[in-house]
Amino acid sequence: MNLEQRRRLIAFSFSLLIHIILLSLSFPGSGLSVAKQNPRVPIIMTLEQPKKASIGKVKSPKLVEKKQKKIIKPKKKLPTKKLATKKKIAKTTIKKKEPEKVVEKIEPISQPQRQPGDQDIPSVSQSTSPVYPKRALNNDWTGRIIIEVVIDEEGIPISHTVIKSTGHESLDSSFIQTVLSKYTFKPKREFGKNVKGKLRLDYEFE
Repeated sequence: MNLEQRRRLIAFSFSLLIHIILLSLSFPGSGLSVAKQNPRVPIIMTLEQPKKASIGKVKSPKLVEKKQKKIIKPKKKLPTKKLATKKKIAKTTIKKKEPEKVVEKIEPISQPQRQPGDQDIPSVSQSTSPVYPKRALNNDWTGRIIIEVVIDEEGIPISHTVIKSTGHESLDSSFIQTVLSKYTFKPKREFGKNVKGKLRLDYEFE
């Protein structure tokens, strides 16, 4: 065998070997098949995305966790405000006890009591009818007179006032003179003592 034939034989065997390797790779059942490797899926794709994620943008899990932590954290209340309110309540509730005032009992002043024989106004003890003037009889004058007389502590009339006149001076003066000269009175009496008082008297000439 010469040198050229050897070269052809080596080339043929080499090409045959390559074809056998290619055929073994194409058929899955062949012993020379290379073991399949499972494709690696990136971790970012397997995580659940938040509901309100913007379209076309995938947020990283670290950013999602940070936002959740911010939402979950409650706001801390300052203790200073509570202390201030407690102090205010304590000030309003606590009251200083004032010393009890000693009140002296004042005994009521005894007032004088009503005595037997007391009367609120003077009274007439004796009276007479006035004289009818002749001129009044001749002219048939009539009328009623009312006077108010002031009686002193001794029962003596000291003044008088005409409240209603008969309309005739002679009739009025006749009754007034009779009262001042011929009437007797009992004075007003209060708590066993005589005092001044007023009394109304009337008479009708017919």
